[in-house]
Amino acid sequence: MDKQQPRGPRAIAEVLDKLIVLAESDAMASFVTLARAAGLDPARDFVGASLRDMDFRGEDLRGCNFSRADLTGSDFRRANLTGVRFDDAVLTGAIGLSIPPASSESQASRRFGSLVAEADKTEIVLPLLHFTSTYEFREIVDTEVLAPARSADYPGEELLYLFYGRPSYRMKEERTSLTWKMPVCLVIRPEALGIPKRIFPFDSGAFKRGLARDVLHPAMAIDDFALSPSIETAGKFVNLFYGSNRNYFEGRIRDTKIGAQGDFEADAYQQIRNSRNPDDRMLAIEVQLAHAVRIPDAVMAVIVPSELLEAPSVAEKLKKWDIDILTYDGAPDLSHDSQAINHILGDYFAKKGFFRAASFGGWFSFIILNGISRRRFASYPRSRLMGFSEAP
Repeated sequence: MDKQQPRGPRAIAEVLDKLIVLAESDAMASFVTLARAAGLDPARDFVGASLRDMDFRGEDLRGCNFSRADLTGSDFRRANLTGVRFDDAVLTGAIGLSIPPASSESQASRRFGSLVAEADKTEIVLPLLHFTSTYEFREIVDTEVLAPARSADYPGEELLYLFYGRPSYRMKEERTSLTWKMPVCLVIRPEALGIPKRIFPFDSGAFKRGLARDVLHPAMAIDDFALSPSIETAGKFVNLFYGSNRNYFEGRIRDTKIGAQGDFEADAYQQIRNSRNPDDRMLAIEVQLAHAVRIPDAVMAVIVPSELLEAPSVAEKLKKWDIDILTYDGAPDLSHDSQAINHILGDYFAKKGFFRAASFGGWFSFIILNGISRRRFASYPRSRLMGFSEAP
């Protein structure tokens, strides 16, 4: 028997149209009944889903897999949870569970994480960025997957590192004319990610190597700066510490004090701009994933050296993906976080409206960041239900 292929975000959004029709016709239908009637598989189609504020009271949830799902504020009282999986799920504020709270909840309860959690949501959510070399990109093109790899900073874990809306990449060589050593940047739609494993307001590797140590207290640990693992939190952080997406992209931290007296982590972050050894990697929000991302479902653009398009297999696959292809020419200076592509990326974001302050962005954020509540289920359009990632 052929193995069933996992559903991508678009396929799940389409099948959820059926749920809306069923919810309108039967107001008493249970969550599981609606899901199964629409052809969803509870063992796989809720992995990485955004299911905030769901009412699961009294539900028979046996066989459901909520791994990496965002279940913030959901109610599980009297639900049958036999065999239900909650691996790496976000359970902040969830009630009716007898399982230990996820590690993300303890991170969010820290002083710094709580300060960010209380900030205003962003109106326009930025894409995620993944950097690699042209040589490694060839394999990514062949497999159509961004896969986690063994992490040097987290022994025993395989992680995929992304950065929220701002480049953070440093190559070992300052300049090269060799195409296979040149950088490639993949621009990823945030709604296609699922639930992150961790989020930090800076490059975790740069922190562990002591960058900006002159403004950080020696006792400050990286987990003191951990943020609640959701893309919504990254947007809140940008609002709080930068005031706008453009300021964040250009590394302009707010001068006015953030937080109360004694919020030393916030004070230290603001002082990064005054470090004697400034480094842009300390100003890029890092998003760690413990799962793979399929290119056709997630990537909206790619920035590559123009020479790469002369490779027929690469050019053909990029065309098949139907994404924006941006190129740069010549031998880039790689000594400053791949500045060769920073200007291209900034122009692209501006053209796509990611630096805009218009209020329409509030609806964009609403579409991709908020979950479904059965109590409000039938009133939302299909695009409201796009908070799903593909099962592993």
